[in-house]
Amino acid sequence: MKMLFRSILCLAFLILSIGYSYGQQNKVDSLTVLLASHPDRDTGRVRIMNSLAYETCISNATLAKPIALDALGLAKSINYVSGQADCYFTLAYIYSFLGERDSAIQAAASCRELSDQLGNIEQEADVNYLLGYLFVAKGDNEKGKEFYQICIDLSQSIDYREGIGKGVKGLGDVLETEGLYGKAREMFQQSLKINQGESNENGTVVSYNDLGRIAEILGDFDKAL
Repeated sequence: MKMLFRSILCLAFLILSIGYSYGQQNKVDSLTVLLASHPDRDTGRVRIMNSLAYETCISNATLAKPIALDALGLAKSINYVSGQADCYFTLAYIYSFLGERDSAIQAAASCRELSDQLGNIEQEADVNYLLGYLFVAKGDNEKGKEFYQICIDLSQSIDYREGIGKGVKGLGDVLETEGLYGKAREMFQQSLKINQGESNENGTVVSYNDLGRIAEILGDFDKAL
């Protein structure tokens, strides 16, 4: 049973990873062509540059960083506030990939402040999730849980199901590291239900993996789902 469960999860991750990598490279190529055909220093160029930096980050965060910084600089020069918020979010993401956690937290805090000013609750929820992740990575679980809960609360206020699912998973991850496996499983089960309801294939596979890992620790695969 244990080996079968692992084999199914590995196959699912492999299929999703291949599809994601192919789709991501297509996005990067398309955005590169689009940027070259859009020389105007306007909001459109900010959006293209920021999207290019975000999509490039996973494969090459070092290359993505100057693109995101240029996008932020342009957004500031034309007083494009929502663009600045987007660029700060992308920079936080990039700094996180590069292991520059303090810079990532600073960028995320700037995004959080701007998204709050703009009333962009969905983005504010997302950046609070990112802050939770960053503080947990620094070893501050309590601060991390605080930001995860804020993410959940904001997401619930606008019925942002993906945000709720991410925040719940974040709490589950922390509870697992603290050895509270029963409570962690409850969080992962909630996250699975949300991912299935939203037809989120990647999230669903991750939730199954989380639940399988807890089941392996506790030795009760009959309760994995």
